Amino acid sequence: MNIRFPIVPVLLITSALALILGCSGSDNEPLQIIVSNSSGSQINQGEALVFSATGLASGEFPVMVEALTDTGDIASKVRLTADKSGAIDNVILAYDVGFWSSSGDGLLAPGHYTVRLTSSEGIVETDITIPDTPAGPIVWGCDIDGNLSNSFLEGQPVFVAAEALQAGVTYRIWPVKDRRSWSDGDIIKSWHQDNPAIVWPQDISEYIEVTADGEGKVEPTQLLAYATLLIPGVTDQFDIVLDAEPYAVFNAGTDAVDGRLPTGAVVQKPNDGDPIYAELAAYSDFTYSNHFHAGDTVNIWLNPAVLLEVTSRYVLKYILLHTTDWQDGMSLEDITGGIELDPVQIGCVNEGLILAWLAAEEGEYDVLLDINGNGIYDEGIDVLDGGPHGPGFVVQPLH
Repeated sequence: MNIRFPIVPVLLITSALALILGCSGSDNEPLQIIVSNSSGSQINQGEALVFSATGLASGEFPVMVEALTDTGDIASKVRLTADKSGAIDNVILAYDVGFWSSSGDGLLAPGHYTVRLTSSEGIVETDITIPDTPAGPIVWGCDIDGNLSNSFLEGQPVFVAAEALQAGVTYRIWPVKDRRSWSDGDIIKSWHQDNPAIVWPQDISEYIEVTADGEGKVEPTQLLAYATLLIPGVTDQFDIVLDAEPYAVFNAGTDAVDGRLPTGAVVQKPNDGDPIYAELAAYSDFTYSNHFHAGDTVNIWLNPAVLLEVTSRYVLKYILLHTTDWQDGMSLEDITGGIELDPVQIGCVNEGLILAWLAAEEGEYDVLLDINGNGIYDEGIDVLDGGPHGPGFVVQPLH
């Protein structure tokens, strides 16, 4: 079966710590940027390009991080707020490195890139290269032709494909509950084991078994007969694990995960054009909340329940005074002193955890993801935490 996206390999980090071009950062930490993959070592094809930074001013905004081509073009970018200690931790600069969907969407083709952080403390850079062959096993959710898919409509079959495997070896591929990260020795649990109180559809298997062909590939193979929202927390947000013997234990040398840091895939419903509401405001541990105390940090993240219309590679994040009278076309006014920006994941528009307000103040607020980045509220396109359903969150006095 023909794969319609180019086979793009692993990102190799040529310098883990950045070259410092400006002055030093805080007294406690040097100004530096560390680029890695979601497991903290090599970056394999299909994984997320992740970075952390230290030595910034406390709460600084904006901190700009860009992946630049040799010609100086911006391949991907983020605009962020540093935390109280002047750090940025595990932010995704590019999802699904080297993969393309059937629509042609994708980021970071083979070649050389400079990752540059610009701040008031100076500029730091590090170089990365995307060479021609994958460094280890890869697995991805896809359509029947092998095109990358991070989103499956409810009732749609889910296919998977894999490469850079050992020819002739039999693997298990598991759809499992979404995890924030995967490490050597993690137990791979089926959703049956992980949620014993739920009655599972009998026609959904714990895993499938596949054998790599002579080129070390698994052509697109059906993993699930249908995507379902009937299993909360599992098949509405799930990772896909490629598992070699010994089975049921994750081994980073022989196994692979689609969704090692971000979610591998989500099950969504069609967008009918109605207002899109979702939980967005969260603590730094990914716990959504409608209540914060004065001085708390407020973060934003999302795995949307409906398929979003994406016309921009980047999403803007707003925290606004609460209003019950949201109108299509309303202009947006952020009250935190900065509008964060970061890339979306192809197809599903997953949004990683981003610090959006360093020190919350008493009051009632709404949160909005400006999906098309135009600075106005577009009903049925943008995502709102609040509106007529009540404030997105309330900040109470610190007692």
